Amino acid sequence: MGLLKRITTPLRGYLNNHFEMVKQEVRNERGQEMATLDEIAQRIGSSRTEVHNLGVGLAEAMSESQQFVGRQLAEIRQHSVLGVEVNERVLAQLERLDVADARLAVQHDRMWSLLTDSGLAQLPERVEDIGPRDRALLNRWNSHDGYRAQASVWVNEPLSAGFEGETLKINDVNERVCEIPFVLAAVAALPTTAHVIDIGCCESPIALHLASLGYQVTALDPRPYPFSHQNITAVEQPIEDYQPTVPVDAAILLSTIEHIGIGSYGLDRAERLDLAAMSHVRSLLGATGLLVLTTPFGTAAVNELERTYDVAGVHELLEGFEMVGSPRVMVRLGRTEWIPDELGFVDVIDDRPRVVMVTARPQAA
Repeated sequence: MGLLKRITTPLRGYLNNHFEMVKQEVRNERGQEMATLDEIAQRIGSSRTEVHNLGVGLAEAMSESQQFVGRQLAEIRQHSVLGVEVNERVLAQLERLDVADARLAVQHDRMWSLLTDSGLAQLPERVEDIGPRDRALLNRWNSHDGYRAQASVWVNEPLSAGFEGETLKINDVNERVCEIPFVLAAVAALPTTAHVIDIGCCESPIALHLASLGYQVTALDPRPYPFSHQNITAVEQPIEDYQPTVPVDAAILLSTIEHIGIGSYGLDRAERLDLAAMSHVRSLLGATGLLVLTTPFGTAAVNELERTYDVAGVHELLEGFEMVGSPRVMVRLGRTEWIPDELGFVDVIDDRPRVVMVTARPQAA
């Protein structure tokens, strides 16, 4: 035992030293681990605090939300009766609308039935859809010898429109675009109590224009006058037979005198009946009456429809009259354009359509 102890003592010293070193290292490692664990514990404690605070905040927010929802539910319950009343009113209005819709449907069916029975439902809605036969029908409807003229309700308007092929367009502007405003301007100088005779009025709107302005108008023509007005007295008589019952303040012959005596429009044929008519007009007007005359002007000529008067012919018509101002001559430049003729009241040699417009009064005896 002594020998063994002497032999193992150095070894135990070495081993003991070594184990002490190992244990010290272990103690150091454990110390570091404990420090790390303490740090982790501190952090966990801090996080727990934050989580706790967050939970408190969420609880408060949920409480506020529950309170808000509760208030809303209370208000809804409080107003539920009013909501029912409003709904009942809305339903009542809807029922009334249903009844109105049903009535409108009945009216629509009646209207559609009328349109179908009349043929209007078959009419093309757009001008592009009008076929060749209907285009010809529309042109015939408004022509000077068409259906309106045959029924004595045609008016010779300044502007006329019609189809050329498939295109609907203004196809003519005649001399009345000048004559109508000239006549209205001339008569405007008279008081509206004046008695005016419109001679050869049947296809002219002048009598209706003047009557609408308040003038007392005699619409004089052998043919029936198509328009009625409280200020119009229609007389179916030629001018040479007319004897007024009241003084005449103005006499209008708008594109009329050239047809008298020619036999056109089914009227009498007589040599220079136009001059006899003008003499009778002069006797009707007395000393202060106003004559307003428009007629074709140019190279003197006569055809089956009308006369054209030159300067001498106009003066012949106005025998016994004194012109008020200078005659106005209008010339046609194209199918849709008329302008004052810069040549004035002189004889011309070209064949452009012209019209002369004159105002005059009877010469003093």
